[in-house]
Amino acid sequence: PSLHCSALGLEPGPVVGAPPRRDGPGQVADGEVLAPHSPGIGPRVHATERATALSRLLKPLPTALALLIVLAWLAVPGRARLVGVLEAAVQAQTGYGLALRGDLGLAHLTRPTLIAHDLDLTGTPNIGDGSLVQVGRVEIELSPWPLLRGRLEPTRVRLSGVQVRLIQGADGRGNWGPQVAPVPQTQVQGQSRWAGHGDGVPRHGLPENGIEISDGTLTWEDRASGRRLVLGGVQAQAMPEGTGPRLEYRATDVYGGGLAGTLHLNRSGALPRFTLDAAAQAVQVGPLLADLTGSGALNGPADLTLSLAAAGADQAALARDLAGRLVLRLRDGALAGLDLLALVEGVRAAAQGRPAPVAAPAPRILLDELSASATLGGGVLRTDDLTARGPWFTATGAGALGLADGGLEARLVPVLVRPPEGRGLKELEGLPIPILVGGTLAGPAWRVDLATALRGLAGRRVQGRGDLLEQIERRTGIKGLDGVLRGLLGR
Repeated sequence: PSLHCSALGLEPGPVVGAPPRRDGPGQVADGEVLAPHSPGIGPRVHATERATALSRLLKPLPTALALLIVLAWLAVPGRARLVGVLEAAVQAQTGYGLALRGDLGLAHLTRPTLIAHDLDLTGTPNIGDGSLVQVGRVEIELSPWPLLRGRLEPTRVRLSGVQVRLIQGADGRGNWGPQVAPVPQTQVQGQSRWAGHGDGVPRHGLPENGIEISDGTLTWEDRASGRRLVLGGVQAQAMPEGTGPRLEYRATDVYGGGLAGTLHLNRSGALPRFTLDAAAQAVQVGPLLADLTGSGALNGPADLTLSLAAAGADQAALARDLAGRLVLRLRDGALAGLDLLALVEGVRAAAQGRPAPVAAPAPRILLDELSASATLGGGVLRTDDLTARGPWFTATGAGALGLADGGLEARLVPVLVRPPEGRGLKELEGLPIPILVGGTLAGPAWRVDLATALRGLAGRRVQGRGDLLEQIERRTGIKGLDGVLRGLLGR
């Protein structure tokens, strides 16, 4: 049927899809008002335009009505009820306690959004100061229709000014352990519940459009060992997926460099499985290692890639199952605590029957480049392709590092390519000199494998004195001295 709006002074138009009418004077094309303009009647208006205008007027009414009801629902109980709902929702989904210290209000009338300031998520008591997560501002976008039933159903959460502090106490407990077990449903004041995906619980604890984090800082601290790690300028987005939540993150202030990667929790198996992929660029290795291990002997900007995976029901099980791969490339750096020249000179001194030279009081070697890839398994990091290059040497190596105790067991083989002048090392140029590394990462011990090094030096001297051996063979009549000596020297 056509629209009749006589109160507005408008004549009716044709039914959409009907053939054009021919009603005498004022006949016009199909789809327009047919009656001519008459005194006392408003101007002719296209029926489609009238319908469109009315549709635009009516379209937002259901949402507006819902929002008015929501506003009334929120306003009557006041702030105390909202705080109760939020605290119960966080406890139901995470098991953590929530304290709201700032303002709480509603904004963005096109979609109801709760805005809160200065939130504090509490961690395990007696570990740190009790604060696990502090958030400067929270925006929770809500689905309007569930609110008509007194339910908060978030569609997206935005967090800014986030500070996360993960602290492991001297007894090995972490402040991230929930205080109570999460529950699937929480009833607050009779009617208000945190709604979710069908069963009242958000899928994997995340709203359908995820959680966005900006301006974040992550601090990890081990009170027993004094180790710590700080990541600043963190931006992240957590999204629900079929097998479990996935976190994409980026940090712009990571020991002078940047970091980006993903963290995925797979809940499809018998045990939850974590997968971490990370790539760091231009990170200052010295301060990073000093915070993580207490030793900053290796210095310089480095690029790192890391892939880790572990499955387990608790922290101990995850640590036992942890496996993965690490790739490191460092440029224009230095290694403190190693006097490589003194070790090399010790080979020459031993060959001459002299005591080994004394190492410098604060030794270090310059590195033009150092690279290695390593695999992690059983709590041990292993590499067999370490390479290094300095101003006067090259080196290869292999070894293992125990993550639990920092124990080192490695073998490096430097080769002099341009020996420093005035040190009498020309004879050792091009000669592999094995160095054994023991001790710990915080206190490594370096020593030359003298037996192998001297055998190599003796073999080189024999090769250079082949004419002398021939003379001895002629004079003594003993044949094969050259082969015998080479066999004894391992040449």
